[in-house]
Parts: sequence; structure tokens; C-alpha cells
Amino acid sequence: MLNQYDIEYIIKCLKDGQSIPTEYKYSLFPTIQKEYELAYAGKMRKEDILSDTDEISNVPLQIEKTYNGDEHPSLDNWKNLLIFGDNLQVLKTIYYDKDPIISKNIKGKIKLVYIDPPFGTGDEYDGNKGQSAYSAKRKGADFVEFLRRRLILLREVMADDGVIFVRLDYHFGHYIKVIMDEVFGKNNFRNEIIINRFKRQLRNLNQFNHATDVLYFYSKTENYYFNEILIKRICSFCGAEKEPQWRGMHSPGLRQPPERTIMGKVYYPPKGRHWSYTQEKINALFEEGRIRIGENTTYTNILDEKVVGCPEYLQTEEIPVDSNWTDLKGYVFASSYPTENPEELLKRVIECCTQEGDLVMDCFAGSGTTLAVAEKLNRKWIGCDIGKLSMYTIQKRLLEISKSKDMVNPKKKYKRNARAFAVVTAGLYDLGKVFSLTEDKYKSFVKNLFDIEDMIPLQKAVKRSF
Repeated sequence: MLNQYDIEYIIKCLKDGQSIPTEYKYSLFPTIQKEYELAYAGKMRKEDILSDTDEISNVPLQIEKTYNGDEHPSLDNWKNLLIFGDNLQVLKTIYYDKDPIISKNIKGKIKLVYIDPPFGTGDEYDGNKGQSAYSAKRKGADFVEFLRRRLILLREVMADDGVIFVRLDYHFGHYIKVIMDEVFGKNNFRNEIIINRFKRQLRNLNQFNHATDVLYFYSKTENYYFNEILIKRICSFCGAEKEPQWRGMHSPGLRQPPERTIMGKVYYPPKGRHWSYTQEKINALFEEGRIRIGENTTYTNILDEKVVGCPEYLQTEEIPVDSNWTDLKGYVFASSYPTENPEELLKRVIECCTQEGDLVMDCFAGSGTTLAVAEKLNRKWIGCDIGKLSMYTIQKRLLEISKSKDMVNPKKKYKRNARAFAVVTAGLYDLGKVFSLTEDKYKSFVKNLFDIEDMIPLQKAVKRSF
């Protein structure tokens, strides 16, 4: 609480045009976070981000061209959308939900978001022929806030049972993890998934080479779809595929009832342990030929009886995928588009949290891997990017998708053209309306269009300074 001296001192600072000491930050503007939040320069209030959605601030959309509309109609009369424009403005337009092209069709219906944003390295990335692809010039707090504003809007336009995967590396991943806890709620954090990146083996360093990136997996609420993904059994240490083995069918701890009928005989478990499976599961394993009595094993059961031959079960040939996805490639090598995600990675992402007909979005679409895989897996999709090379690459990729490998059987071609999709341009304003704005509204329009801050006097900026 501020005392009278503090109040008079702050008033004097404002009158004299002086900065208010930072120790008054939380007294003047208490944090609404219950535990923690990431504080940095230029952090905008969530309420201000979402309130900036008046009609003139949201970019209008215009269909430039539709492909395959007659030959291959999309699912449920839906037309997939490839949008050329700044994703912040596009997300605002989706959030506002008034544009006739998208109204009532997208907001609240996106079941999965996958984004692989620039990593804040300060680098520029080009295609294999020197074409400008995308920029990662935003760094530091500027990059964190750049991504945070988009994450806030993405959460608002997702379905209540939707999920999001965000790919990042070691530069800013730890900061964005805290931001995603703020935006989605730490209780909706599901996994930090480890994936491969380009393998560099540089020598004479004073640190280890960076070998992995991460996927941050969050749900919007506790109610979301999740499908267990199975892979061939692998060694927990080396990652190589291995044959199923026979294992003793008991685990630590006591359970009631302790006994099981196995192959027509009642067995009690070893001392201090219990049988790993229920009677129903044991019966099912027996029918599958995956139960035997290991005659070379002797143990003492909980009745203090010596037993010759311990029940064993045969491991499955497949196991559930965990949060280590380094069994997959991290990037596509020799790609015409830089840092292209492999289709195998997006297949796993899309299959684990969506079903056929669900809507998938990627607003950093890049080379279009998310969209191509969603197409092959019979999902609806929306892609957005501001790069001309990206738009050209994605259109070409989708129009030639019948020549690419099938997702179910990679040894075969996909052999089907893409369903109907429209190429949409964002930002074709009615200039008559724009130029008729008042000075204040025009300044606000330009500021939001280019994602820039106003230069305003200290007295008006004091709240923002905290």
C-alpha cells in the first residue's frame, strides 16, 4: 500500500516529467498473475490486444484464386484457405469474425494449431536460389512480445477442445514456455517434446553442439482429444529397434485380491509384489499366445511357499510414443525452402490430437508442410504467411501433391489431387474509409497495421512503462 509520502512523491515526479522509480511498479499496478509472470519492456496488456478489434483495424480478406473447386470439393462444403498477409492482422480478423469469407466458419472451430515461428536469432533465411524466405530479425523482448500477441489471439480463436504445438530452439524456448503458461494456463501444459534439429559436429568449442529443438504442447482446456501413437519397440538407451522379450509378470507393491488363475492354475505373486495385470487382461494375453510359465525361475510367494516356474508375458511389438521424438528427422535436407519441417513430424502431431474432418491451422506456414500433411490425412486446414516465396512454394506443393509420398504407405505415391483451396489476400482496404478516419483513429490504424508503438509523452505512457 502507498502511504501519503509515496503518493506526493509520485505526483511530483509526474509534474516534473521524471521517471517513477521501479519499486513502485507493483504498488501502482498489482499483477493479476497468482504465481509468476515474465516481465519485459513493451509487454502489452492482454485486454488491449483483444480490444483492438474494431472494424477498420481488421484486415479485409479477398479471394484471389480457387484451385480444384469443381474436381475435388473439400470436406463438408468447406474450402481450405491459404492466406497471404501478416498473421497478427489475420488472427485479429478471425477473432473479430465479421469478414464474409470466414465469418462463423473458423473462430472457435480450430482443433489444432501448429506453428514453427522464427527463433529470434536475428538471421535472414533464403531459398536455395537466393530468394528471400523469411526473417528472424526480431530479438530479445521484441521477439517475445511478437510471439505472445499471436499466442493470445490463437488461444481465442481455437476450439475449446483445441490444442497447440509450438516449435522453438534454445534461444528463446525457455521464455516462451513461461509466456505459454501465462496465456494457456500452466495446468494446460501437456508436454515438452524433444525433436531433432540439424546435426552439427563442430570441434574445438567450449560448449556442446546443439542437437535438439522442442515442441511445447498445450491444450486450451482439460477437455481435448488425444490419440495414443504407437511405434515399433525400441531400446530405451540407444533408440534402435528391438525384438519383444519375455518378462516376469509382477510389479512392486501389494494388491487385492493377490491371486490369479494362469493357464488353469492359481498363482500367488512373489513376496512384496503383485501380478501386473487383471484377470481379464491375463485371459486376453493367453488367447494371444503371450503368456507362459518360465520354468527356470523359482520364487517365494506371499504365502511363504516356494514356487517353481514364474508366469511371464511377451512384450508387444509396438510401444506408445513418449515425449522423446528423436526417432524422427528434425528438418528436411536439400529442401528448396529453409528449415522445412518433415512430413513425418507433422503426421505424428496431427494424428495424435485430431480426427478426420477437424480443422488445422498454421499461421507461420513456411513451406506448407502442415497444410500438405493435413490434406493427406483428410483434415481441413488454414495456412497463413507473409512471404512471397512461402506462398509460391505452398501453392506448387499442393498442386503437385499427387506426386508426393502417401502418409499411410510412404513407399507409394499419394495419387490424389488436393481438395478445393482458395488463395486469399489480406489487407485490401477500402481506402475511402481509411482516409476518412479522424486523426486519432488513423494513427491507431497505422500503428496496428505495422505492429508499432506510439511515441507518447511520459505522463500518458507512465502506465505502459510498468
